[in-house]
Amino acid sequence: MLRNLLTALLLLAVPVAGLSACGGDESDKPPIQLQEQDREQIAEVARDYVTALHEQDVARALALLPEGVPEATVSKAIGTVRDQGLDLVQLGEIAANSEGATVTLQLTDKDGKAVTRTLELRLDEGTWRIWSPQLKPPV
Repeated sequence: MLRNLLTALLLLAVPVAGLSACGGDESDKPPIQLQEQDREQIAEVARDYVTALHEQDVARALALLPEGVPEATVSKAIGTVRDQGLDLVQLGEIAANSEGATVTLQLTDKDGKAVTRTLELRLDEGTWRIWSPQLKPPV
């Protein structure tokens, strides 16, 4: 009877283990554990980036990105913020994954409609920087 119970438990455990392996991140690394200082720095970087775009300050925005991101990339982002009239209302959730973190931005557009955007950030030599696949610096 004990043997049957152990077999049943093993059969139940296998599907659960299989499901957890399938639903994870593309990399099998665990999520980064964010400390309070990480959350504060992520929030500060996100606010500074949106402010720099809003104020059309290319140099300030570039300083918050990985080294080597072209100025044209920032100019395009500034144009989007200007054309859509995006204003930051508040920061939302800050979450971590195995590669970095994300922060949700609650914005309004030029018509006053709510807009939600997400910024991705990665640690770069101990400093959180805005990151996205479109911002990959040239290799």
